[in-house]
Order: sequence, then C-alpha cells, then structure tokens
Amino acid sequence: MVLYEQFKFFFNLYFLLVALSQLVPALRIGYLFTYFAPLAFVLIVTLSKEAWDDWKRHQRDRVRPREATSFYICSY
Repeated sequence: MVLYEQFKFFFNLYFLLVALSQLVPALRIGYLFTYFAPLAFVLIVTLSKEAWDDWKRHQRDRVRPREATSFYICSY
C-alpha cells in the first residue's frame, strides 16, 4: 500500500520506469547502479519517514485511552 502511494507521484513512477528500462540490454545506457540507487534512496527515506510517523502515532494512541475523560450531558 505504501509503495502504491509512492508511485502515484509522476516523478517516482518515471524514475522507476527508466530504471526498469535499463534491464533491457538494447536500451541499456549506463550502469544499473546509477539508475536504481537514487530511486532506492528516495524510497528508503520516504518509507523510513512513514514508519517513524506510524510508530509515533502508535505511541500516541497507546497513551490516549489512559487519560481522564470528561463527559457533559446536555438536558433541555
């Protein structure tokens, strides 16, 4: 699901397609590393950020139910 969200963006999808095109020998221009490394770096940084945000959200959600809650009932 997270990878789908990343490849919805035009540039991420574009660089993925360019990197995949380098797997075809007739289309190969340079070293595979020069195509896959930048894409992998961006994806790793983005996925790490998403994982960190999920972890912080999980920690915040564990604390929330322990807090005291007040309920106000309005009667007319």
